[in-house]
Amino acid sequence: MASLFELNKAWSETQAGTGAGAVATHAAATGVSHIITHVSGHSDTEATLQLRDGASTIAEWSFGGGTSSSRSFNDDADETLVLLRAGDTLINSIDMHNVTAADAFLQLFDSATTGAVTLGSTVPDYVIPNTANGVIGRSFPIPLFFTLGVVYASTTATGNDTGAAQDLSIGYSSGKQDTSPSHMSQSGMWVCTPGNAVNAVISASTADCQVNIAGFSI
Repeated sequence: MASLFELNKAWSETQAGTGAGAVATHAAATGVSHIITHVSGHSDTEATLQLRDGASTIAEWSFGGGTSSSRSFNDDADETLVLLRAGDTLINSIDMHNVTAADAFLQLFDSATTGAVTLGSTVPDYVIPNTANGVIGRSFPIPLFFTLGVVYASTTATGNDTGAAQDLSIGYSSGKQDTSPSHMSQSGMWVCTPGNAVNAVISASTADCQVNIAGFSI
């Protein structure tokens, strides 16, 4: 008999949008029920974040623009260096889904540019390990502080330059007040109808928005 772990299939969907908003969808599968554990999004204006089970809205949150916090989603983190943000940055939370069958390591560097980092030789300032096919979430009551900025990459070992694919979500804020897009993040457990697709929807933005939905299927 298959174990419960083998039956559970973790997934994460992210979609960026512009003035028309954005919809992140995990497709329906016959006889399969999607369990949603996290939904989040950001917008550069006041907006509504909805969670939908098929055509039915099962949760809705409103939020306003102009806060100093934001969230970055990357469904293809690997050995390619990514600049999260230049300047004083506080990392408040990190969620990762390792989509490989081997351990993966998220390397974080205090740097204002990707060009200032040589993966495999520059020593990372912080490393978060993840097990094969693992899903982890970390929140930091005392945020991780980076003075120059944050550059990251996902690799197969601490300090090397071989990529390890992961889905990644980082919650962060500026160390100084700014006008970063507003965001909404909700965690819980919403059990959806077998055979239905599930969607996370950002209602609108003026130029930039992004939405994420994550969970597992049984």
